Amino acid sequence: MWRYVLRRIVYLVPVFVGISFFVFFMLHMTPGDPAKMILGDTATEENVQALRAEMGLNDHFLVQYWRYIKNAAHGDIGKSYITKSSVAHEVAQAFPATVKLALFAIAIAIFVGIPLGIVSAIRQYSLLDKFRDGVRADRYLHARILAGAFTYFAFLRQIGVVSGVGF
Repeated sequence: MWRYVLRRIVYLVPVFVGISFFVFFMLHMTPGDPAKMILGDTATEENVQALRAEMGLNDHFLVQYWRYIKNAAHGDIGKSYITKSSVAHEVAQAFPATVKLALFAIAIAIFVGIPLGIVSAIRQYSLLDKFRDGVRADRYLHARILAGAFTYFAFLRQIGVVSGVGF
């Protein structure tokens, strides 16, 4: 059992690296310039370029990612462009609400999902069983639709394959 637990913990490392790289890449691909956002619309191009250099935004993507990982390993996950406070502080403030939301979702899954599953198993092919199957299929389709929209905005629009009509 301990070997299994240890193996699962070791597998966490590439998963965390993969997820952090994917999220960093997606944020890098989003339109907009953080330096322009911080300085506002009235900033001169010189000021924007100076802030970009100060923040390291002119560096190669992989250099920026490595700097992020190195700082995150030391507990520094950055500073919010909007509130100017530590991101770790922002996360800590939101953590209690996140825990409440997660516990509420678990309670719904337990007190609604389990009884619905039992009823569907007992009364197979009933109207309730078909309704539950429809809700499950609907959730699956929503995930696919959102993934498609995300792919459109993150990749195709950025490389200029399609235009951003309406945006």
